[in-house]
Amino acid sequence: MMSIDTSKINLRDITLLYDTIDLQLIDVRKLKNLFDIQPVVMDTPELLVIIFPPIQLVIQLGDRRLRVTHQQPSTQIDALPLWQIVDTCRKLLTGSRLEAYGFNYNIVAAMKADQFSTVVQKWFFPDPQPLTNLVKGELLAFTPRLKFKRGKGEYDLILEHAKAESDLILEQSSFDLLKAHLNIHFAEKRLPAQVGLKTAFLKEYEDFQALLHNLFNIV
Repeated sequence: MMSIDTSKINLRDITLLYDTIDLQLIDVRKLKNLFDIQPVVMDTPELLVIIFPPIQLVIQLGDRRLRVTHQQPSTQIDALPLWQIVDTCRKLLTGSRLEAYGFNYNIVAAMKADQFSTVVQKWFFPDPQPLTNLVKGELLAFTPRLKFKRGKGEYDLILEHAKAESDLILEQSSFDLLKAHLNIHFAEKRLPAQVGLKTAFLKEYEDFQALLHNLFNIV
């Protein structure tokens, strides 16, 4: 049985899409005072970015989007309450109407060196020979990307095979990395209440992990 450990998440964010965002109307001081940490601020007419380095939290406003991203690798999806931070930030927007919202998750998992090709052959590319003949060369890689709809969400999943990074300690050198990115888009003009947003954010992450296990835990 081939298996993977999906407990490590490298990045997660919650993004809100608006009809318009007037950066000049935002009280930047309130954003800077969200935490008792001195932030790094980049403030231009087109983009406002506030970074809290010690906790690797990034708040971005611009291009009609409010994006709150936790960039610190962790085994805890709820290491920071992004739903609460988003709820606070969105209340500072004046004259903006919500068009959609979404979640992003990046999971990095160790896997056996031949596991990715085995999974690709089973689920996505059972016979590479015709394409090999077409390109008249050796096929070195295939990166699956799945787009599907479930309920009110539109899902975009990208799976990437990568060599182990230097800072990742593996017991066996025969292991590589699976980098899995999932974007979920909800074309909803009302954001769930904070409790509902938290529940959805955590549930979608659990479903993401389950999907990866179903894809990669094969005999």
